[in-house]
Amino acid sequence: MSVRKIAIAAASFALTAGLVVGTTGGAGATATTYAFTGSVSSTIVGSVKIVPALTLTPSTTTLKLTLAATLSGLTGNVKEKNNGGTTTLTGGSYKSVITLPIGTSCTTLLNGIPAGAGKLTWTSTTKGTGLPAANSTITFGGGALPNTAPITATLGGPGTTTKGSFAKPTGSASNATLIIDQDLGTLVTKCGGAGVAKLTFTGTNGASNLTVG
Repeated sequence: MSVRKIAIAAASFALTAGLVVGTTGGAGATATTYAFTGSVSSTIVGSVKIVPALTLTPSTTTLKLTLAATLSGLTGNVKEKNNGGTTTLTGGSYKSVITLPIGTSCTTLLNGIPAGAGKLTWTSTTKGTGLPAANSTITFGGGALPNTAPITATLGGPGTTTKGSFAKPTGSASNATLIIDQDLGTLVTKCGGAGVAKLTFTGTNGASNLTVG
């Protein structure tokens, strides 16, 4: 097989597997997005959904946990020059979907949200020939839900941002603090009854935040 055919086959496989989100440049490539550097912080609101709902009884099937958040009030390195123009970050949204194994219960969740990779989709404005911001791949998880008031989960750490904007060669650290709207008593009651299907962090007990980079 010729070198050209091998290159075409490899590119086709990458697209099929969903590995190519956007080209940020490289030899012989025309950049379509720009990867921001440094770090940025924001306020977030969102939810953690579990299907089917968690109870005190270990599950007999796998469960799907979806962590979703919307970013606002960005501060830090939100504007960069690139490609002869400028790009300004204005917001974003994060989503990760994690499969929880058979045998998962409320105790599992209280001990920590399992880790899972997700995509942070940035919204940005451009001026001149500036390029849209490259999306980021971030892995969050491991944050226990302690017996405190309000319940606060701290997620992330070193090596969590692995691709796109704010990713560094060794993997930059992203951190999220989720201040849960529901109190422990409510969760305990639901665990012993119909189950916990959703946790929210909308600012009822304080602002949740996210730092990327």
